[in-house]
Amino acid sequence: KPQGAALCGSEVQQLRLQLETQSEHIKTLQQHCLHLRLYLRGLRSDRIQKDALVEDLQAKLVTLQQTTDAHKAFADGVMRDFDDLRRMALSLQVKHEELEQELVRREKECRALRKHLSALPFGAQTGAGHESCASDGLLETVCSPQRDANATQMKWVELEDFVDPMSEATDLSSIHPARAHAAVKAPHVVNVLLEEESDAL
Repeated sequence: KPQGAALCGSEVQQLRLQLETQSEHIKTLQQHCLHLRLYLRGLRSDRIQKDALVEDLQAKLVTLQQTTDAHKAFADGVMRDFDDLRRMALSLQVKHEELEQELVRREKECRALRKHLSALPFGAQTGAGHESCASDGLLETVCSPQRDANATQMKWVELEDFVDPMSEATDLSSIHPARAHAAVKAPHVVNVLLEEESDAL
């Protein structure tokens, strides 16, 4: 149509309807854009919350790892202490066994020395005046001369009732030094010691 020509009523009505339709469509698009914007804002807020939660979980994980490392170090220390205690117990057990063996050896030495001392001739030795039962160590005859007579008196001593210093201690140094030395060097000195002990009793 030429410029400036008047439009008929039907065409104007049609253009008006198209304009209204496009306006409604634009409003619908604007609403969709608003919904999308709100949705994106919600996603952004959720992401911020999730990031904060992740950071919190990471901090807790670091703390838990540190606690686990500390517990592991403590457990390792306890195991080392247990190993040390076990080695000490084994060492003490070995020492205990060694001490028991030493005790048995000392007891054997004490028995041998006691038998040796019981077999020594105490007092005057005569054919009918001295008897010794050193083989069993139970009974022996001890000759104790009297100070006011020349006769020899026989005295029986039960070794089981005799208080032997060797039965009280396992150390060889507990033997009476005068008796042990005199029994070997001078038997008559032992007689004097026995007389003194008898007088004291």
